[in-house]
Amino acid sequence: MRSSLRLLVCNLFCVYSLFSFALPGNMQGVMDTCIKDPNCSINYDFEEHEVSNVPGLKSFVFRCFPLYAEGLLTMNNGDSIYVSQGACEHFYWEASLYTKREISNYNSEILAFAGLFSRHMSSYNIERTLTQRGLIKPMSDTASIDIPVQDIHDYLNEFLITITLSSENMTQFKVSYYGG
Repeated sequence: MRSSLRLLVCNLFCVYSLFSFALPGNMQGVMDTCIKDPNCSINYDFEEHEVSNVPGLKSFVFRCFPLYAEGLLTMNNGDSIYVSQGACEHFYWEASLYTKREISNYNSEILAFAGLFSRHMSSYNIERTLTQRGLIKPMSDTASIDIPVQDIHDYLNEFLITITLSSENMTQFKVSYYGG
């Protein structure tokens, strides 16, 4: 039930983000109900100030629940970002950048995106993976690429960078992992 609710909320935020119906900059929404589940062995540490201080931010919505916190950001350049961190027995991180901009250097774009949330993105592991992999060529047709990221501390599982180009020429850069 909880995972179904989380999936529904995530999908609503992603659709909300893709159509740029975010709040105007002077009406930034914050529903700060950060009461963590006292029965969890691991609690999330993602906070509203990390969303509100992202460079290039136009507007944002931040919400938290007992098992996870999430943010939806609309950027000045028209991009949208969805981020979520959850915890209890295991923790997870998911961050997606949606853009219609033409991207010529995927590696640089991923590193810049990871830098926005460097405390959560495990930027060193991402940079190391991209350096070892070499230049990722931009996609011209609808496609998806999964790039496994190796955690040098061997704590994070299913650590992936996913790049997807949709039929509407929307590019999604997603970084996700599970741990604990």
